[in-house]
Amino acid sequence: MEKNNKGHSVVADAGTHRYMMQGSVVQSCMDMEARDLLVLKYTRYAPLPFVWREGIRGVLVLGGGGYMIQRTLLTEHPDITIDTVEIDPEATRLAREYFFLEEDSRHTIYHEDAAAHIAASAKEYDYIIQDTFIENRVPQNVRTKAHFANIAARTSRGGLFMLNLIAPIEGDPLFRRTLRDIKRAFAFTRVFTVEDEYKPRALQNLVIYAAHTPFSVRGTEGMATGFELEL
Repeated sequence: MEKNNKGHSVVADAGTHRYMMQGSVVQSCMDMEARDLLVLKYTRYAPLPFVWREGIRGVLVLGGGGYMIQRTLLTEHPDITIDTVEIDPEATRLAREYFFLEEDSRHTIYHEDAAAHIAASAKEYDYIIQDTFIENRVPQNVRTKAHFANIAARTSRGGLFMLNLIAPIEGDPLFRRTLRDIKRAFAFTRVFTVEDEYKPRALQNLVIYAAHTPFSVRGTEGMATGFELEL
């Protein structure tokens, strides 16, 4: 077990699984007997746009943690490049030491604030993934109208944006407010639960996809663990 210098991230093993945690919240998980397997259910939604859209080459991931999503996408898609923005260099150190994050010419890591990075960037991406948390809350500065407008400006015409959010569907305005602001920036959105049981007032992972042009979610039946919300 190891804590980072901010006292937030902890690496610990339990059985065949290795965890990176912030407080009591699991941030990343690796199966030590199948290192490329995406263990956390929400992470299994990250590869789905490669089925829905052809020609994804440039990927931006906001949030590093244990870098499990990046690891899988780089392994499965040798023709892509990934830029990752991770605010905490100590988290990257832990990922290198305990989660086998390796140097890769296709993967560039920036230790910067995600909102500031995207606001200053002029680079366009085919796929942007946002997975930024302090424990189980998305920081305020990466869930504003201005931030999602910046995300939309950096998403290519045929590209996709994916947001991992932890919130109840009902009983808390966070989900509805976040979805509203994303809809202001993108013409098309779709929302999926991660769990297969509908519990609208439970705190849960919700995955929001957004795009400038219509997109089908066919071809990934059985790959997702939850279901699409009709909103």
